[in-house]
Amino acid sequence: MSRRTNAQATSRKNGGQHAWQRKMLTKLVRDEKAIFRSRDTHAFLQGMDLFDSKPELLLLLTDSRNCGEARLRECLSMITGPESADSIMAPILSNIMSSDTLRPLHKARRKMAVVMIYNVPGLIQFLAEDWAKCINLSSNETVCIICQFLIEASLSLVEARCSQDVGTIAKSMKKSTQIDTKLSHKLCAILQLVDTPDLKMSPKPKTSANTAVCWGADLEPPGGRHDNDHPNYRDISLVPTKDELAYTGRSWLPLASGENSCVQDLDQCLLDKNFRLLREDAVGAMRENITDPRPSKVWKNARIIGASCKDVRNPRGTAPLHFLVQVDPYEGKSMNWQRQRAFPPDGLVAFYDDVGKQHIMATIYVRMLDQPGEWLLHSGGPIIGVVFHHDNDVRTAISDISANKDINERFQEIFNVTKENRDIEEITQLKSSFKTYSLIEVSDSFFSYRPVLESLQTMVSVPLSQEIVHIERHHDRPLYLPRTVKLPSDFNSVEVDLDDWSNQSVMQSTTLDESQSRALGMALTSRVALIQGPPGTGKTFIGSLIAQIIRDNSDESILCVCYTNHALDQFLEHMLKRGEKRLVRIGGRTKSEALKKYELKALSKKERSLSTLQLPLEWKHARDVLENSNLAVNFEIIHHDGFAVVGRNNTKIDEDYLFSSWKRGEECPEWLQESLEVEETDNLWLLLPAQRLERINEWKQLQSEEMNEMIQTARQRYEDLSAEKVDIGLEIDSYILEKARIIGATTTGAAKYRDLLSLKSASVVIVEEAGEVLEPHVLTSLTENKENSEETKHLILIGDHLQLRPKLESYSLTKVSGNGFDFDISLFERLIHSGFDSAMLGVQHRMKPCIADLIRRQTYPSLQDHPSVASYPDVRGVPDNLLFIDHANFENGADDLATTKSNPFEAQLCVEIVRYLLLQGYAHSQVTILTPYVGQILTIVKEMRRTKHGMFIVGNAATLRSSSKGNHVWKPLLDMFQSQGRIVKSFPTVCQLHPMDGTTYCRTVQEFRTHRPNGGCNRPCSARLECGHACPLMCHPTDQGHLITHKQCTEPCRRIPPRCPRNHPCNKLCREDCGECLVRVEDTRLPCGHLASSPTCDSVRDDSSRKKLSHRCREKVMHTFTACGHECETACANANSQLPICPKLCNTMLECGHPCQNKCKSCKEGNHSCKQKCERTLFCGHICGRECHGGDPCPPCDKKCSVSCVHSKCVGKCSNIPTILTHRVLLKCSSCVEDCDWQCLHEGKCSLVCGAPCNRLPCNLRCDKLLACGHRCPSICGEDCPDVSFCIECCSTETKANIVDMLEFNSYEEQDLDNDPVIFLQCGHFYSTTTLDGIMEIDKSYEIDEEGNFVGLQVLSSLLGTSKPKSCPDCRSTINHVKRYGRLISFMRLRFLERKHMTSVEMRLRRYSLILRGEPDDAKVKRLIEILEQLESDVKDGPMRKVFEACRGREIVVTPPPSRPYLELLRLRAQCFTRLILESNDVNFNVAIDVYQQSIDYADADRSRYMSSVLRLDLCKLLMNWTALHQVKARVDHICNRVIEDDINAALVQEAIDLKEKCNDKELKEVLKAMNQVMGYNYGGGWSSHWYECPNGHPYFIGECGGAMELGRCNECGEQIGGGSHRLLASNRSSATVAEALQD
Repeated sequence: MSRRTNAQATSRKNGGQHAWQRKMLTKLVRDEKAIFRSRDTHAFLQGMDLFDSKPELLLLLTDSRNCGEARLRECLSMITGPESADSIMAPILSNIMSSDTLRPLHKARRKMAVVMIYNVPGLIQFLAEDWAKCINLSSNETVCIICQFLIEASLSLVEARCSQDVGTIAKSMKKSTQIDTKLSHKLCAILQLVDTPDLKMSPKPKTSANTAVCWGADLEPPGGRHDNDHPNYRDISLVPTKDELAYTGRSWLPLASGENSCVQDLDQCLLDKNFRLLREDAVGAMRENITDPRPSKVWKNARIIGASCKDVRNPRGTAPLHFLVQVDPYEGKSMNWQRQRAFPPDGLVAFYDDVGKQHIMATIYVRMLDQPGEWLLHSGGPIIGVVFHHDNDVRTAISDISANKDINERFQEIFNVTKENRDIEEITQLKSSFKTYSLIEVSDSFFSYRPVLESLQTMVSVPLSQEIVHIERHHDRPLYLPRTVKLPSDFNSVEVDLDDWSNQSVMQSTTLDESQSRALGMALTSRVALIQGPPGTGKTFIGSLIAQIIRDNSDESILCVCYTNHALDQFLEHMLKRGEKRLVRIGGRTKSEALKKYELKALSKKERSLSTLQLPLEWKHARDVLENSNLAVNFEIIHHDGFAVVGRNNTKIDEDYLFSSWKRGEECPEWLQESLEVEETDNLWLLLPAQRLERINEWKQLQSEEMNEMIQTARQRYEDLSAEKVDIGLEIDSYILEKARIIGATTTGAAKYRDLLSLKSASVVIVEEAGEVLEPHVLTSLTENKENSEETKHLILIGDHLQLRPKLESYSLTKVSGNGFDFDISLFERLIHSGFDSAMLGVQHRMKPCIADLIRRQTYPSLQDHPSVASYPDVRGVPDNLLFIDHANFENGADDLATTKSNPFEAQLCVEIVRYLLLQGYAHSQVTILTPYVGQILTIVKEMRRTKHGMFIVGNAATLRSSSKGNHVWKPLLDMFQSQGRIVKSFPTVCQLHPMDGTTYCRTVQEFRTHRPNGGCNRPCSARLECGHACPLMCHPTDQGHLITHKQCTEPCRRIPPRCPRNHPCNKLCREDCGECLVRVEDTRLPCGHLASSPTCDSVRDDSSRKKLSHRCREKVMHTFTACGHECETACANANSQLPICPKLCNTMLECGHPCQNKCKSCKEGNHSCKQKCERTLFCGHICGRECHGGDPCPPCDKKCSVSCVHSKCVGKCSNIPTILTHRVLLKCSSCVEDCDWQCLHEGKCSLVCGAPCNRLPCNLRCDKLLACGHRCPSICGEDCPDVSFCIECCSTETKANIVDMLEFNSYEEQDLDNDPVIFLQCGHFYSTTTLDGIMEIDKSYEIDEEGNFVGLQVLSSLLGTSKPKSCPDCRSTINHVKRYGRLISFMRLRFLERKHMTSVEMRLRRYSLILRGEPDDAKVKRLIEILEQLESDVKDGPMRKVFEACRGREIVVTPPPSRPYLELLRLRAQCFTRLILESNDVNFNVAIDVYQQSIDYADADRSRYMSSVLRLDLCKLLMNWTALHQVKARVDHICNRVIEDDINAALVQEAIDLKEKCNDKELKEVLKAMNQVMGYNYGGGWSSHWYECPNGHPYFIGECGGAMELGRCNECGEQIGGGSHRLLASNRSSATVAEALQD
């Protein structure tokens, strides 16, 4: 009992200890503030060992929210010598790389952890330097786990494969006896640590009579040609780089003979060769497509418009981050886009800039609206989603999205209107504003290469190397099979001895023939078996039989690999018929209904998530940017006297509302103008729409830069989680595959799911169509010997290499090219040509003997016919089963979009032959059409495998005989046809029903339609149909029962419609259903009371029918609609319906200010839309005129600039604002400095220049000049006289009828011109002087006395709130060139020009400010100072300054130009010098002080109070940062008090108060520091609670215990302080604020 108690106590103690260690490990990994000490190493490692679930441990260490990487690095940093490999490194690796973490679910995490450990600084170098000692001091298990770690690291990282340290360790391991040689050999193989042979060879002669070895650049070993040319094929990026595609030299490629091999290890040599040649086949085609692209593969104006992680094909799926690219529609020759396969998913595209330089490579992920043909119909052009492969490309794409967003929104708006209403000019301008590329479709087949190439890069060895690499047959049977196997029950369950196989015995006991028996024996007794089968000899049959025998006699799973989906379906259907239900088909392109439920995707449905990436600029994003620049005050809401401000329709107004209004280009609301305290240059409401767009783009750029790194991090995290989610799905797939006995996949699918299949370890691989499968496809279908999988034990290749070879994209790699690469030689053919044993099936079961003769004549002379084929029926309607129809019609040439030729005669003849055969009763699936050109003859041979009963060839016999293949291929065949009388000039036909009529030959469409119209002869059928009519057809072999013909009878119907109450005869055809009686009858009264005019008989046959008809009554009635309240005329049927629909317009007032123009019925909640043009007046005076764009700002004005005068005019556009964003040099608008020409005898002449506001008074008298007609001018004195057509005496009646007085509505004829003359505008309209004076608000420009006389000039500052020029009340054209209003017009024009100029200057200043904010080095700061000095002249060189200087020489005062840009420039210069300060006595410190003081003096003189306060606060910060406080405290207090007194801005006042408090805190700390040194008190530590405050808040200190024992007076204000008996005065209080400040 005692011992048990002690044991239980010990167990509890150990359990508690273990729990503590696991808890400590978890805390260290999750708590980033935890400190890892050397003594924690042992507990950390024990905590890892005690984790029951190693995958859970892996997740803990690799979770990005934890600090697992840092803890691993700290733990491994405790390694002090070679002996630590056993105690520290081995436990870590053993836990992370345990067998439990090999599953697909944990693959990504395991790889992440291996990379973490490899990247520990100094770890690999330590192993390399002390490896010899590590081997001696470490166990074998430690050495092996380190070797396995280096293998996985080398497969994952290029750095590891290129590391000399890893190479040193690998070489040492290879020599060591303490490690498994397979492991060390595997590591060396990955690193390709073999000697490179001397490649300085002389050119080789031909290796054979048919193959020439082309050396050229192949003498140079791989590496260094471009950035993707590497000696180790595993380092090569699968997607070609732009440097690689631009390379014009020859790539190094391995020859089939191995003469130029750079790898000595034969396994690695084979993998290297297959990878390089397969990739070259893909990349070579890409080079051709880029060098000489077909027109249909080039797309213009490709622009990146968005990004998404949404799987549009599967809303519940997971998609990679892909970018949306829109291109212009293809404008070339029309074509069948389904055949062209434009932008196929997983294809590659290349982006080229406007100078033709390749920019980015990307993979197509999806086509938007991915339905056949629909995606091409997207408004504005097709949209595709592409995935970029490099971080820099992703950054570029994000930048493009930001730049293109607003333009694209407008672009899509245009395309949402009808085509005829689109503004073509605007579309062209928008396209030129996009950041665009040319997009070339580089490859549409790369998706089929990628999985195979990826698998080859991860392969370390070649399974079944003895046979595949060394061509040595293993003479023993596969060890997994027993010696005696039992055949299936349909073969009499015969037992056969594999070690003593007897063909004769098998043939006697089964129905197999000799060749089938020999093939079966070869498959079951060889590790690698080759079975050759001509067409129709039962290759699929023998393959499925072999699979069934292996399944029944072993526990092994079988992987069946086929080149095509069709062959795979056939094989698996055979297995289904043999009773196998535990099968899985990998891939989703089966056409077999029976196999669909066995597809892997159907067996393992996974849920996935989706998300979308967008980059808008809304108020919530813009607020931070604006607050940093003190511009947020433009959108602050100030409530007046407790009343809330509301907008249109009582909508709530907030900052978002104001910001949206500002973006739309609206003016500042009056209520906001009254409270807006901001400098004019900081008033964002004064900016032009184009300037607002520029600001928005700048803020978005700032936002984008700040978010860019965050996006990249999120993208990487998303991709990691997506990969992990895919791995979760693979875990489910793996579970399903584990239960399967038969797994089917195409060669591409097998490579794609290679990791998954390796877990299953299907040790038997059967390859169908092996002669057409490239060798790398077969290699990647095999499983290597790994920790979690067994090597493939049995490979069975079934095919026919004498038919088609594997298809290549690059002709130069084929055997017939003579270049020596011979890449289209399959593994099947290579082994046979190498003398490897094979078995050939010799009896065909498919086609009639006459057709089989073609195969015997060409390739298989010993091919035998099975007796069953002799009984096959003859082709119906044709006297012979095999014919050659000879003709002499030549084909057409290929066009620019097609790569093949066509022959219209052959096409028509084939169509008629097929039509004729279908009329004989054959189904569509029973007829196949082939094209017998020379280059496709092998395709015909291939298709013979599907030919059974008949074969008809159409061609030009003479051309075929003279072709390059004539002697070898066609001549023997044509000679055979000739000798048998089977070459004819026309197609022979025989009537099945009247065979005694003889043979009729047809050659043309007309002959077929005339002699064989329905497949029979020309005799009428005359059979009586069920309806009683005679069959109208000519003789027809099909439909002898006339079931179809009866339904097609075209005779008149003689029946009475069944529901007709009036017995009207049916007026339809016999084949048609009588249906309703449509005879018109007399007018009928409906239930609604209206009269139906001449209704149909059926519509009024009874009360129910008449009621239904009343529901369609179109008589108009008045009706009140309860849903909307409208009362209007509508149809009777609508008024009486349950839900009547209002026909009126909606007219609901929208946010844009326009009424909704939709029908009331279509405007449900939220469905309103505006269809009007934007009528906003832009700052320049023009009307926007674009489609209403709601809350978005008006786009830049594209009309001609209206700035003009009598001397000159601007020739640019209103939107021509020079900016740093467009990088374009545009014409600047300048003010005119010619003398003003406004003068008259009464008021004199204006003494200023034309561009300045006039300084003379207007004249109110009528002009006394005479027009050309001799009558007096009707205008006012000082204005130019109008044309004679406006003479009041001579003008037309229409002109006299014009209303000129908008107050009294007088016409021109009625106007008193002597007292109120008219003024003629540039637009052609004219009004009275009184009317225009009111419109132009002339009283704001001049002082006017009570009698209406002008007596002086008004100060123009009162016009600063006016942001838009005045316009004509009729046409809204800007009013210009009226001298009477020259003061106002010139002032407005000058402000307009100055603001355009200031925008350019301010953009440059903001750009330089961003540069300074980005931590530039000293050299850049000094260069920036030089630039700012140069910019000073640009600041002064503005339109207003030009006018100022032009007028100043005449001693006339005008409004000076704004000083804000100059002050901003000075401030930026001071900040630059501040950046260069190293110490307080630095010269840059003094320069910065001088520049700040200079700018403050300038601001004070200019009364720029806001900038003055900003500059003063900057100066305070500079003084406080670089000077002892006691030296500058008084100056800082003085400056801050000045800012507080000015009270120009609440934020600035608060900042001044904060600086003063900071200064006081800093002073207090300096005093206390001195007190500490003198008196020994710890004033800032334990004594901090001894601080108190007087009634006015001044601090004081009580020593000793800190209790108040006496009274005193405050040194600052004289108030009583202290207390008595440890009790503080009630007016005093403890100073927590001081205590907190002391502890900072």
